[in-house]
Amino acid sequence: VPFAYNDPDKGHQLFYEYHIYPHSLLKLTDPKVGVLEHALFPEVAVFPKPSWPKMWGEPRGGSPAISIDDRYLGLFHSFFTDNDGYAWYLMGAYTFQNEPPFRITGISNYPIFYKGIFNTPAQNTAPPTVRSSYPAGIISEKRDGRDVLIVSCGENDCTVKVLVLDQQALLKSLKPIKCNKEKS
Repeated sequence: VPFAYNDPDKGHQLFYEYHIYPHSLLKLTDPKVGVLEHALFPEVAVFPKPSWPKMWGEPRGGSPAISIDDRYLGLFHSFFTDNDGYAWYLMGAYTFQNEPPFRITGISNYPIFYKGIFNTPAQNTAPPTVRSSYPAGIISEKRDGRDVLIVSCGENDCTVKVLVLDQQALLKSLKPIKCNKEKS
């Protein structure tokens, strides 16, 4: 998950979130040669693993993170296979600090569901046993005086849907994460 950070001393920097748990970041040191290095901070934040219910699968990559107020917001996907052999890809949200060490501050308690999710029938080469709502992009904008999120997501490996979500409702729904500090 890429995100841009404007360091007051070093200018614009590009980071990539490699893992949500444990929270691991990579930094693009030279965009001309594509060199990535681990972004190490004196203290790293570890949040309790059960923050995202195990039944939904492990949080994985997703949309680029965007800056909202005093934090970044990103969308992730998780994956699990049910007893009938169907593969489910679900979408969740999380926030993290807008400055180093970019600690995780909140995460969804449950997947983001919406009307018509998984309705698209398998087409072309899409496997009929996949049910997916995979986040690809996110932007924030004002509509009718309120902040909304425009989210693009792939559905069932064969189509794209664009969702409009209430930004404040989504942020309010996130479970706050209490960080345990651990020396690296």
